[in-house]
Amino acid sequence: MNLITFDDEVRRQLESRTPAVSLLPNLHTIFAGTNDPPLSSLLLTPRVHQLKLTTTPSQVAALSSLALEIPLRSPNLRSLHLVETVYCHVSDKAQFTRALVELLKTLQLEEFICKWFPLSQNMLNALLDMPELSTVAIYTAMPDLVQVMHTHPVREAQIRNFSLRVPLLMPFSWPHIISSLYTSKLEALSIISCCGSCDATEFTALISTLVNTCSSEHLTDISIDCGPIHVAAAIEFKMLKPLLQFVYLRRISLPGHPFELTDAEIKDMAMAWPNLEELSYWQYRYISPQGLITLVPKTSLRGLLWLATHCRKLYSLTFPFHSSSGALEDLTEDEMLLAEGHSLRLFDVGFSEIECAEEVARFIKRVFPNLVKLVFRIGEHNAEQWEKVEELVWQVS
Repeated sequence: MNLITFDDEVRRQLESRTPAVSLLPNLHTIFAGTNDPPLSSLLLTPRVHQLKLTTTPSQVAALSSLALEIPLRSPNLRSLHLVETVYCHVSDKAQFTRALVELLKTLQLEEFICKWFPLSQNMLNALLDMPELSTVAIYTAMPDLVQVMHTHPVREAQIRNFSLRVPLLMPFSWPHIISSLYTSKLEALSIISCCGSCDATEFTALISTLVNTCSSEHLTDISIDCGPIHVAAAIEFKMLKPLLQFVYLRRISLPGHPFELTDAEIKDMAMAWPNLEELSYWQYRYISPQGLITLVPKTSLRGLLWLATHCRKLYSLTFPFHSSSGALEDLTEDEMLLAEGHSLRLFDVGFSEIECAEEVARFIKRVFPNLVKLVFRIGEHNAEQWEKVEELVWQVS
């Protein structure tokens, strides 16, 4: 047996045993649910390579004990995924800190995922010392990570997936962090922050660093989410253009940033990224350095047409646009034939501005017949139009 999950009956039987011997000596993978971390030690063996634990705040003590047991009973563990179902204050997790430091110092992981517990500098040092580490998803403070990158840069190109969650955005530090990670093999980069700001200069520096340090053959996923309350740069084509060389990109997610791109620039972008599966931007209300302002999208239905024509693998799209009455008539039948029948499943229209709901609905039904979800902003001044679009789109012909 290579995989086991606990149900209630198994759990009751295990609770009556003592961990004198391993129950399943050939077990390779353990996925433990919220009631199972105290019992997982019964299954730890040297053959266990993958361990995923889902815990609640009340199980911190049990998790700490288990963390001390793992290096002794499963020293060959390669993948450790710690999930917390309910957030609790950091002070309640203090007892787990020492156990996690010792755990990271002892193991040689290839994958470490823990996006709820704030990693200290000691933990980061131990983690980045692992020579075969390739997937990292962590929560830490930017100053701690910057300090570790100064004193402890990665020496070899090994990290393929890097996901960072931080309480406060410090975008001026991104170029140094990315350069220090030795990212020539990086495939996916994700930065998530609760709050902060990112101006045009900082965003341009980040893109420049990615272009200079990452391989266009490897990088396929870029996600930067600065949170719904932050000052964001409106992205112009000249800022995005260097990324067009990454022809294998499958995902671009920049939910806090509006794109100030024309239809012609959208076409250039779409033609450069034929493998794109998810494109997301401008999901939050735009806050400029001058304050909260209304920004009308430059892109029209024609820009949406170019995406449907050249990015045939798209399944999720957040794409604010504007459409005046008669816009559909500007699209030729030959152009519509090339775009129609797209496999898009999720369409978030963001802060789109439309005048004729019937025209937009006809476009969506023909070009995106496989759509299963249409998302718009209830309460926005254009919401009534989108309610009409939604009704017409789901109307049976």
